[in-house]
Amino acid sequence: MSPADKKQALLERGAFAAALVEAHGARLGSDYWNAFSVDEIAGHLTALMTLDKAAPWHVRVEELEGGHTGLTLIGGDFQGFFAAVSGFLASEGYDIRSGRVFSFPGSAGTCLPRGGVVDFLVLRHDDPARATPAERARMQAEMEGLFRRFSAGEGQSIRVELYRRIGARLETRGDFGKDDGGDPPEIRMHAVHDATRLTVRARDREGMLFCIAGALGLQGLSLANLITNARDDGTFEN
Repeated sequence: MSPADKKQALLERGAFAAALVEAHGARLGSDYWNAFSVDEIAGHLTALMTLDKAAPWHVRVEELEGGHTGLTLIGGDFQGFFAAVSGFLASEGYDIRSGRVFSFPGSAGTCLPRGGVVDFLVLRHDDPARATPAERARMQAEMEGLFRRFSAGEGQSIRVELYRRIGARLETRGDFGKDDGGDPPEIRMHAVHDATRLTVRARDREGMLFCIAGALGLQGLSLANLITNARDDGTFEN
């Protein structure tokens, strides 16, 4: 379905006002509308409608097929937020198998005046024992805590904790940094409107997304949108 078809399908459901659907279409471009289904977009709209100033975020952790976990993050857009999310997940041994990450500008009089994000990540953990309701509740609380702490201006303390946790994780991995061969990474960049599109194809490694997001952040750059997919041959493309 095209973005226009998806907008029409949302209107036909009768749950959303035309002005709300149009506003959602204006703040999130065609890449977003092509990446998500009508049901998923409806869920995003519902979540955005229910945000309040006391807790302007929505986190959902769900069990998916094949031992995977789905993580939905909707809330404020903060410098270094995705690096923190990917880093905290990597420190707990989670691999991001695919991701759809989108940001949108803020507007006055809303719960997200500085802009927001709509993210969906598919995660896998090598230990099947981690796929429990208790673990999903822990992850939800941790992600809600990141939104809360960034909102409170605790970005620096989050970064300190993040690097401490990543360091502790790497200490347990004796094979970290070992050259496992394979082709060198393929990196391409080109201008797209007022942004730069960066395409990376490389062998997948633990914490790779965190490293890329962190490196961009150190240069003062922010992720506007991200599509990432891990492949069965051990490579990934962002």
